[in-house]
Amino acid sequence: MKTKNLLGVLLLFTFTFISCDKEDEEGRKITDYKEYVLTVASEMKPGVIWSEGSDYLKEVYPVKKENAEGWDALGGIGGFEFEKGYEYRIKISETSYLDYSMGQPAWTEHKLLEVISKEKKASEGLPKHFIPEAFYKDKFLPKYRYAVEADNKEVIEGDLKNHSILPLEYHYFYYAHSEGPKWLAIKDDISVLGTAHYKSKYPDAGVKAVVVSYAIEKN
Repeated sequence: MKTKNLLGVLLLFTFTFISCDKEDEEGRKITDYKEYVLTVASEMKPGVIWSEGSDYLKEVYPVKKENAEGWDALGGIGGFEFEKGYEYRIKISETSYLDYSMGQPAWTEHKLLEVISKEKKASEGLPKHFIPEAFYKDKFLPKYRYAVEADNKEVIEGDLKNHSILPLEYHYFYYAHSEGPKWLAIKDDISVLGTAHYKSKYPDAGVKAVVVSYAIEKN
């Protein structure tokens, strides 16, 4: 009789343990928590972030941990009100979560705890962008098509054919910017172009219209 009761208690304990373990797997839980101080640069830069199973371009904060030499990218800081032209030292929390019931089960959130200082200055040593080469090196380069209506149409068409209005060795991307969506042209870590405006090269050539359209095409 005592043996049967003991077996029943063991089975109940095992069932309870398995049930709790399953609940932990299916519910949200904190896997890590840290607090530390960051320097936030005086301007944001285009970068790549991973969200909901895909990566995309947006503005990111160039940040530097204490005693670090280079800048790293941080996609967002909850509660932080950034003002361009100021370099900040802030204290933040970093919380890592795990929830198997979500499409992206593991993620990390950063939140502002304290603004230690805010100094009006241009941050030094900032990279042009935080876009890994793998994001753009295999993308197709642009090509353009054009239609010309002008007195010396052949001359202008020849010039357009031999001299691209925009550099064709750059990859062009549309990304979210704090001042509105913008185009970014990138060749490598050093060669980066911002939004470009085309000014007519033919002010005295009797030009009625020059229509240029760019498309991403396979070379």
